[in-house]
Amino acid sequence: MDILRRIRRTVRVQKYRISSHANEEMSDDEIEARDIESIIFTGKVARRFTRDPRGTRYEVIGDTTDGRRGGVVCRLRPSGVLLIITAMQKKNKKGDRCEFCDGNVEHRLVRARFHFKGQTIYVDNVPAWVCARCQERYFDAAVYKRLEAIALRRGHIRKTVRFPLADYGKVLTGNV
Repeated sequence: MDILRRIRRTVRVQKYRISSHANEEMSDDEIEARDIESIIFTGKVARRFTRDPRGTRYEVIGDTTDGRRGGVVCRLRPSGVLLIITAMQKKNKKGDRCEFCDGNVEHRLVRARFHFKGQTIYVDNVPAWVCARCQERYFDAAVYKRLEAIALRRGHIRKTVRFPLADYGKVLTGNV
């Protein structure tokens, strides 16, 4: 049985442990246990670290539950337990550039203004790829589909945002 299949099987039966180091890294990158599982189930083994006398470690790169790219470094123990050594959000690859201004694109959590079927909603803490130069935003497919699902349930959103609204033609005349 190949290693990725064995790793996935241990996760499926919940036979894994998360180190305190991994916990700290997960907190910094807003990764939860369900994201670890998602990374492993959607990912591929990107690297093998074979020179460790304690055994081979594997870096698995995959997607979190909200569509971010993530990585897990793990080791299968002789007891059959999978040890999660560390976990992290993976940054964009060098060369990811904005299609509009050629600026560098970075992963961030944003307040998204989302237009859907003639309506607009605002959603906080949305993972997006954002151009550092022009602020253009790109959403991974899973994130975009979730935004659509949120928009379809627009009637269930209870929180509202208020902001000043000026009339373009009157703002300079004092009759705002």
